[in-house]
Amino acid sequence: MVAQTIAQSSSIDPQLKVHLTQLHQRVADLAQAVPPEEAEAASKALEDLSTEAAKPESTRVKLRMFASNLASIAATTSTAGIPVSTLSRR
Repeated sequence: MVAQTIAQSSSIDPQLKVHLTQLHQRVADLAQAVPPEEAEAASKALEDLSTEAAKPESTRVKLRMFASNLASIAATTSTAGIPVSTLSRR
């Protein structure tokens, strides 16, 4: 559902949409490789980031904060989180 919001939002920069779409795929991959509680934490962090990105009044500072949270969660998930961690720092 959040992925649809991103795709339909006109307030999200096109380059950011690409990164968010990639992050959604990487988090889905991550969720298959980690325990459920870690998968849930990563999914929630991505949902928060995506929801913030879809807001017209969103700022880079807020987006970086949410992306940093996602990267931190991904970094604790061993090698499965590396693609997420790398993309969320862009």
